[in-house]
Amino acid sequence: MDIQHLESVEAIYGVQLPEVYLRLCQDGLLETGKYGSMWYGTYYAERLKHPTLLFLSNEFELIQDNEIAEVAEWVNDDFSPEEFTCIPFAMSGAGDYYCVAYPKEDNDGVDPVVIYLPHDYNEYTYLAKNFVDFIFRHFLEALTDLSFFDLEDEKFSIQEALHQSLLAHQPYISEEQFEKLKEILAREIQTFEIDEYVGYLSKEEFKTIIESMIPFEFLDHEVSF
Repeated sequence: MDIQHLESVEAIYGVQLPEVYLRLCQDGLLETGKYGSMWYGTYYAERLKHPTLLFLSNEFELIQDNEIAEVAEWVNDDFSPEEFTCIPFAMSGAGDYYCVAYPKEDNDGVDPVVIYLPHDYNEYTYLAKNFVDFIFRHFLEALTDLSFFDLEDEKFSIQEALHQSLLAHQPYISEEQFEKLKEILAREIQTFEIDEYVGYLSKEEFKTIIESMIPFEFLDHEVSF
């Protein structure tokens, strides 16, 4: 991802992208390479050594290099809520978008909220009041359910990979957030039988942590439009 591309997005929409997001770009943590059938063989091993933003998180894929302007145009023209200008930065496996969202009225100097915006129905969910809190939230969520990893693969240690990823994210989150994630990663992986998943913490503890550490009046509120 080129910083010049992000600057052009800022100019097109009259917004200021989060400072931490721009730093992630300058530091190479938004690089995706070209998606497609060759991506895994070309990039996966390198990503384990040098993780990008929220690499190893479930249902999270960065927008491909230098395509944010194109995707943002489609999102804002076709299914963005009227009250927001939405800049997508990642998507889920279902084709829904993670966006920084700016109020259309008086957004000068506003720190955008982060929302989850489905592409096929008129609803969005507030995820965090700012981008730093979103990084913490989504990394914590990745530790909650590891069911999509092959934990018996002797060639791959999820513990080592997640620890490496946490170190890569340390400059972009608060010290308190880093220490909390570090403490959780030091635990043993557990099996939670009620919902049949494995992870470092329960979904109930996840909810308690985000409510206490990244409080936000609209946290997880779903809004129809």
